[in-house]
Amino acid sequence: MKSAGAVDAMDMFERYADEADLADKTRRSCRTKLKSLIELVGHDDLARLTATNIIEWKDHLLKTKKPQSKKDKLAGRPEETLSPGTIRNSYLAAVKATLNYAKEQRQLTENVAEGISVRVKKKKKQREKGFTEEEAMAILKGTFALPPRGLSKEYVSARRWVPWICAYTGAKVSEITQLVPSDFKVNKGIH
Repeated sequence: MKSAGAVDAMDMFERYADEADLADKTRRSCRTKLKSLIELVGHDDLARLTATNIIEWKDHLLKTKKPQSKKDKLAGRPEETLSPGTIRNSYLAAVKATLNYAKEQRQLTENVAEGISVRVKKKKKQREKGFTEEEAMAILKGTFALPPRGLSKEYVSARRWVPWICAYTGAKVSEITQLVPSDFKVNKGIH
């Protein structure tokens, strides 16, 4: 790749992150991804990166073990490698975004990561989203059942009305159950 001079990877990333106004958590995550590439290639000059470097890094990541939590270690769970989806959507995405930004800023003539990806198996669909008609009927019929003894008046009402509100509105249970009185308004006589 021909470039006017060295292009510092972390400096370019910080410029990109500032312009894109990335959230702190996203910045930290992307920095980690970029540093893992720098560590593998042994330099931080984006102008010296090659497509071969990116492919070697990708292949290295596919063999890399995920950091294990203390809980997983104590439970004796086996170490797992990084998922192809994580490598594609997190690691490669961070590097590609930085390289694209450097190219847009006329610091690089090409993005050597362009066209490099990781194959990800599609998950098999177990079933369609949503309830079948029989499942929906069973839930709504269940709202008429006698509630267990000792259940508060509020919970009895929620067990009765939340499924119906969800059925009529298409809202999720969590969306309905976190509503507070201030969420309801009357506008031109309409609630």
